[in-house]
Amino acid sequence: MFSKKRLFTLIALVTILALLPSTALAASFTILGVTVTVPGSYKSCTPDDTINFDNITATGSTVEYIFNQSNDGVNWNAVGSGTLTADANVPFPYPNAITGTMYFNVGIHVTNSQGFAVGQKLWNVTCESTPPPPPPPQDWGCSPGYWKNHTEYWSPVTTGTFYNALFGGYNFDPDITLLEALNLKGGGVYSDARHKVAEYLNTHAAYANCDD
Repeated sequence: MFSKKRLFTLIALVTILALLPSTALAASFTILGVTVTVPGSYKSCTPDDTINFDNITATGSTVEYIFNQSNDGVNWNAVGSGTLTADANVPFPYPNAITGTMYFNVGIHVTNSQGFAVGQKLWNVTCESTPPPPPPPQDWGCSPGYWKNHTEYWSPVTTGTFYNALFGGYNFDPDITLLEALNLKGGGVYSDARHKVAEYLNTHAAYANCDD
């Protein structure tokens, strides 16, 4: 049974040591003849590791261990603990999902004929998710002229829908309908309006066959 006094002492030690500057961590450490092997830091979104406790039986030791995790390497939460009197391999209880870089730690309290001592080792796991590729540029859709001449395909959009009311702003005063916008002549704001209506119908009209 992991005593509360020893648990609090071990948590305090882990917190203090975690605040100290550290270099690259080894994969194992030995306390009073007991060797604990932990993973090195690596990249994975679904880590799966076993913590190996060796030479417990050979040294006649009792080992109390605690597993911790942190999102920043400063504030730690205990995620598992136990007591061992023989060599063992214990799965580390990683969270279901790794977000960015997360930090993990194994702390131990060893008692045997040599006395008692504590130690800990930490590592981090980084999940580098690959963002989805951007959508390909839109190279489909019917022209303003098509929609002007095929109002029968506009449904559920209606020809009487007002331009300003749909797109916002005060582009035309007084407001004009989408069909009137398609019939505008000239460039500038008039060309923009024609193409804006066509783009809207390309994504909202129920049917379009640009070859008609």
